[in-house]
Amino acid sequence: MNALKLVPVENLRPGMFVSRFDLSWFKHPFLSSRIGLLKDEKTVSEIKALGVGFVEIDLDRGLDEDGNGDGVDHGAPEPPPEVFAPPPLPTRMPAVSDPASTLRFAKKLFDHGVECTRRVLGAAESGKPVEMDQARALIGKLITSVKANQNVLRLLGVLKDYDEYTFTHCLNVASMGVLFGNHMGLPDKQLELLGLSGLLHDVGKCLLPKELVNKPDKLTADEFELMKRHTVLGFEYIQHQEGIPEQSALGVLEHHERLDGTGYPRQLTGSGVAGMSRILSVLDVYDALTSDRVYRIRLSPHTALKTLFEKRGVAFAENVLDRFVKCVGVFPTSSVVQLRNGCYAVVTGHDPQRPLNPFMTVFRNPEGMPVKPRRVETLRLGVESGTSGYDIVRHVEPSEIPPPDLGTLL
Repeated sequence: MNALKLVPVENLRPGMFVSRFDLSWFKHPFLSSRIGLLKDEKTVSEIKALGVGFVEIDLDRGLDEDGNGDGVDHGAPEPPPEVFAPPPLPTRMPAVSDPASTLRFAKKLFDHGVECTRRVLGAAESGKPVEMDQARALIGKLITSVKANQNVLRLLGVLKDYDEYTFTHCLNVASMGVLFGNHMGLPDKQLELLGLSGLLHDVGKCLLPKELVNKPDKLTADEFELMKRHTVLGFEYIQHQEGIPEQSALGVLEHHERLDGTGYPRQLTGSGVAGMSRILSVLDVYDALTSDRVYRIRLSPHTALKTLFEKRGVAFAENVLDRFVKCVGVFPTSSVVQLRNGCYAVVTGHDPQRPLNPFMTVFRNPEGMPVKPRRVETLRLGVESGTSGYDIVRHVEPSEIPPPDLGTLL
């Protein structure tokens, strides 16, 4: 156990390790009340100016009041190695024409991916470098999947774990990045870059107080200002780490920038926003809009795309947004639609050659009552002719008919 001691603030000196002081986040300029090793008089003066009477110092990691100790942060004792065994993946990739097997595979890949993402980004919480070997291995699995069956990543991007929102969100942005890059015909090296950038884009949130990131209510103005710091914190944290692509680091910094200068942290405009950042901004907002939050229900994929399109050429790059819409399709995966016969169905996949005829599963009758899920063979039923009761007649918002948990459709 570390030797902790309360000392008067006037006794602070460089070389001490400040482990805690009592002051609200919003009343001081530091990321948290744990500052760490005091390296210079400037930082000492800033703490003294806060008006606190005492601070807690760690004698095992810095100097005492009498100057004893070496003033070097030796770090806390290393915990025992974590036993890490992400859920295994099936070796056989399902066929595009088999939505049930595709969904099962996607669910296993999602569980595997969340565990990997937790390990990759969780390292930041303890001040360790991002585990790039683990990150690249995960992105490699995403690339292998998208090459064999794009619907795996379409499904992966809509599976959610609301108790692990940050990790799930980063995994979803990574999978959508690989899906989008594959749609554009990019080589594997670029697919890896897009995937890694998506996986790392919110690493800065792992450096913020957990009670802020996980707050169940809408953020106050002060809290939002603090939350916005995740872009700079993430960039500063990873920019000099070995193996981090420069474009990925820039994407971490700029994924909230907007072409019209309304974004943050630097209010960049036009060509000042890097290409990777333009892509990440679209993927990030799309996944956020289609995710439930405590203070608002998710939007349908159709309405999320419409919302993005309202800022086409203003906040979001036209060429990126146009190609992304083509990538996710007219009826994006997880969309709830109503059919001509009145029944409600959820989109579970696509045949790339027939974008207007997605794979669907009926889960509610015309009265909106749950029914045993059944797959709709749209092509076999002759939907293309426009005479089938299984034609799609409209998109349905989650506020009217919530989309089902895709796992219940197996």
